[in-house]
Amino acid sequence: MEVKKIFSGETDARVSSEVMPPTPPLDPLDSSDRFTPADPVDRALDAWVAADRARFDSAIAMQVLEERMGRHVPTRLPSLRTRWGSWRIAAAGAAFIAGAVVVGVISHRPLSPRVLARYSTNAGQRATIRLASGSMVQLAPGTTMTVMSDAIDLSGEAYFTVAPHSTSPFVVRTANAVVRVLGTRFTVRRYATDRGSRVAVEDGKVALQLLPGATQSKSPSTAPPSVTLTANTMAVAGDSGVTTSTGVSDYTMWTRGGMIFRKTPLAEVVREVARMYGANIRVTDTVLAKQPTTMTISVVNDPLSAVLEVLSIMQQAHVVNDDTVLTLVPGPGAKHRPALQTFPQPEKQYGR
Repeated sequence: MEVKKIFSGETDARVSSEVMPPTPPLDPLDSSDRFTPADPVDRALDAWVAADRARFDSAIAMQVLEERMGRHVPTRLPSLRTRWGSWRIAAAGAAFIAGAVVVGVISHRPLSPRVLARYSTNAGQRATIRLASGSMVQLAPGTTMTVMSDAIDLSGEAYFTVAPHSTSPFVVRTANAVVRVLGTRFTVRRYATDRGSRVAVEDGKVALQLLPGATQSKSPSTAPPSVTLTANTMAVAGDSGVTTSTGVSDYTMWTRGGMIFRKTPLAEVVREVARMYGANIRVTDTVLAKQPTTMTISVVNDPLSAVLEVLSIMQQAHVVNDDTVLTLVPGPGAKHRPALQTFPQPEKQYGR
């Protein structure tokens, strides 16, 4: 019997379609009952039930039939007027409801975030990126930004100009914090050498929250600290929590080609200058490394040799150049200019 062959798998999809030609698609606006005794699906199921009623299962039958015919079987249930009987309607309805529950669970299962794009800058290099949403991002030197399907992962420093999307929050994640915003201009910084994440808001409003486990709180049930930052406010999220202050111009000056330091330890100044100019600079003397330094640098106009010369005069030190590394050491030395990169690399641009 051809029907038994269809369900047992002895007949392929091509033969199945010849035995039972495709049913015309259902019109959602047509209220008439399509499941008549002349329907091929109805005939196939009735024949199978009559041959072996004890093994009949409406859910399995519909699934097997669909697989063998190579097409979707209409999910519309027969009405009370058909000769299937109420017990078959109840069985099919139960199978349909169970299937709907399973589909609902599967469709609401959270999907793993996907990597959409990745951008990076080397030391001495900056980049400007226009995202698909219209938001603009400036990457500082030595930064990696990964655009995920649910957020932006950042290692380094970036300045964001976010296009307003009231229904789609803009999310930036660092190693220990997450920033959510609807429309604003702000910077986020977290290099591997930093002890915390820094967020500086120029305009608008953002929410900053530490990730779970990012603090030294002894109570695991305590919710991670969260603060709302408005224009001209800055916050640092570290092991001890979140601290805030006002004034952000110093922290966004790099986007305008400048750097400013106020009583900053020389080791930190050298690290920032090395990253911005793309040079290998070190301070090995521990006493010299801690010396406070206050200065303003124009990365566009000041060559690296001039910056190191000013630092040497300020800290009564000199530069030792071994062709691969520039080392600031205590004491006066012979005047010379380092034969390494003078200015930062040209800025890269994406999406413009």
